[in-house]
Amino acid sequence: MVATHSQPRHFVAIDMGSNSFHLVIAREQDGSLQILHKEKQQVQLAIGLNAQNMLSQEAMERGLNCLRDFNQRFSNLDQAQVRLVATHTLRVAKNREQFIEAALNIMPYPVEVISGHEEARLIYNGIAQSQVLGKRNIVIDIGGGSTEVVLGQKNTPTHLSSLRCGCVSFNERFFIDGQITPASFRAAQSAADKQFASLSKEYFSGDWDLVLGSSGTVKAICEAIQEQHGDETITLPRLKQLKLTLIRYGHINQIQFANVDDKRIPLVPAGLAILISFF
Repeated sequence: MVATHSQPRHFVAIDMGSNSFHLVIAREQDGSLQILHKEKQQVQLAIGLNAQNMLSQEAMERGLNCLRDFNQRFSNLDQAQVRLVATHTLRVAKNREQFIEAALNIMPYPVEVISGHEEARLIYNGIAQSQVLGKRNIVIDIGGGSTEVVLGQKNTPTHLSSLRCGCVSFNERFFIDGQITPASFRAAQSAADKQFASLSKEYFSGDWDLVLGSSGTVKAICEAIQEQHGDETITLPRLKQLKLTLIRYGHINQIQFANVDDKRIPLVPAGLAILISFF
């Protein structure tokens, strides 16, 4: 008898976020999943969204160029299962069909524009795959255009919320000239406060076994806190101290953190304002 091995199956996931586009290529063989390639490009789609929720041609072109790059990474894979998911910016853009049509010409797979609640559910499920969760959990994911806040019991999300505040959109509204001032922080925190105040009463019990932050913004804030305090524990006093540090720098171009990605630094003040408001 000759042993036979099943052909490996390939899976491709593309997440078109308001700040970054992500690509993951994985292979399943004999029941296990192996990550073959991970890539992130900072597209900043949300910068191209105007007050009328029309997406600029320049922003679309940045997104489409990224998809062209991503397509080259897996175009030689036979029978790959491909899923393209878009979040907040394409959710609200009135001319999103123009982008989706152009994307179809680059790769022949449908673009799925998911709701804020579905985005929140997928975030929690993703965390549950890689983290041992407590009995009662609260998760915050600060994206480019929206912030998802999820309550869960162990691996099951129980309350899903998507708020209209993100590090790219808030950077455009409150820190666009690069100046970092007490007034710009006050305005950003006030706008975030209004969003968090809309959450249902279940979010305000405060009795959590685990509080988790996901996304590049929270990671960047963690790295800045690590430089200042020697560990990555996030507390409200530490967040406020980091805010004072940024205000002392005075301008985005003056910020210096050795471990924070240079591309991420301009979004730290806006993300920090949202995270302080959350706390």
